[in-house]
Amino acid sequence: MKKKGFSLIELMVVVVLIGIIVGMSIPIVKSITNKLDHATRQVVGVIRVGRETAIARADTIHVVFNNPSGHYEIYKWTGGMAGSSSAIGYKGDVPKEIILSSDVYLEMFFLPSGALTTSLGGSNCDSVIIESQSKSLVIKVIPATGIARIIN
Repeated sequence: MKKKGFSLIELMVVVVLIGIIVGMSIPIVKSITNKLDHATRQVVGVIRVGRETAIARADTIHVVFNNPSGHYEIYKWTGGMAGSSSAIGYKGDVPKEIILSSDVYLEMFFLPSGALTTSLGGSNCDSVIIESQSKSLVIKVIPATGIARIIN
């Protein structure tokens, strides 16, 4: 006699195996999402520190993001259009799995009023794209106020 279909035990074994596989993949997906969220908060924090430093010191502040290395640093900018920057000691790195935008260097200049200007330096920007393997977010800085917002 030929059997057609599957027995109840065979179906239960398949369901249990699928459950195990899904259970093992959830922490991996959460880890990637957590790294993206952490990096996004980190970059927003750097932008806010740059803006607040400009206001507190009444100086022009230069915030630089380096895409290949994920390194960022905040500088004091002096000398106008053909100026130079000097480090003020605030620097760090985003996690290695995170990519910052497509440009090699992203630069933001905050005026003493806290506003973002695009008239200084070479590769000014008003937004940073943060990407992981599965998701990307945009941090947009409002030029008039210098306030950073996360856009999905």
